[in-house]
Amino acid sequence: MSAQPGKRPPSYLAAYLTLAVALVAAILFVIIFGAVKAFTASDRYGTVPVPGEETLNLPEGDVTVYFQEAVHLGENQTLDPPRDLRLEIRGAGGGPPVELDRGGASSEIGGGFGERVSIGDVDVPAGGDYTVAVARTAENRADPAIVLGDDLFEGFFAALRPAVLVLVGGGIVAAIVAAATYGRRRRFRESGLAQ
Repeated sequence: MSAQPGKRPPSYLAAYLTLAVALVAAILFVIIFGAVKAFTASDRYGTVPVPGEETLNLPEGDVTVYFQEAVHLGENQTLDPPRDLRLEIRGAGGGPPVELDRGGASSEIGGGFGERVSIGDVDVPAGGDYTVAVARTAENRADPAIVLGDDLFEGFFAALRPAVLVLVGGGIVAAIVAAATYGRRRRFRESGLAQ
């Protein structure tokens, strides 16, 4: 049987488009959901004014400590905490203070509150209430505060699993579409209509 003019074999275009849409959706999911999670992660456990004292409920494990100021910085500017900033975190029932590890890279986030920069981490020995006391600094700052939360990057890590599921789901749909297209192309050839 001869090929009919104007007839083309089915294309894999739908499978490629499905895979491309899944990839773009996964990337957008990581960027948008990750940014939202990072934004809310940084102040998850509470805020203490400088100077001031508050009792906060902290989970066991790593907690990131941030310095916050009600300023909005330019693109190439970073927030520097006061040089004489001193704080103490200890169990509400007493005991030794939890040591602040100031090592590691700092991360910064801005929003309606101003700017927030990480100044270190504490390894909380057991979940519960902790008293956070912050001393007065000599520097005059705009609404300064100490904020306790999770690391900013944890928000992006939390977004990775759903994004991978979106990508895998798109891959499965693309594979099903490709298999169906392959079957149609095979029938097309067998019917003698292939070019």
